[in-house]
Amino acid sequence: MPENVVFGTGPLELAVAGRLMSSGQRVRLVNRSGKADAPKGMTSNRGFADWDQVFHEAVAATAIVDRLIHNAVVLNVRGRSYRMKDLQATATGENGS
Repeated sequence: MPENVVFGTGPLELAVAGRLMSSGQRVRLVNRSGKADAPKGMTSNRGFADWDQVFHEAVAATAIVDRLIHNAVVLNVRGRSYRMKDLQATATGENGS
């Protein structure tokens, strides 16, 4: 079976690789160093249960999440983000300026 080579290890490339793998195809990820290490960190403003809405296909979303969190440490941070708090403070004039 031929192998698909995906250049890059960003979110888009991982999504493409996940989709190819979920269809039973072989994939090799290659980054700038010539080999792909696992991503060191990743953030999302959506929970894993909502990823099928992002990728418009539950099977592909499940495969992508499965590959991303395999052997990973998942930190679930709840609450409003500092970016949103700062934006709201600026809009209401509470930023101290």
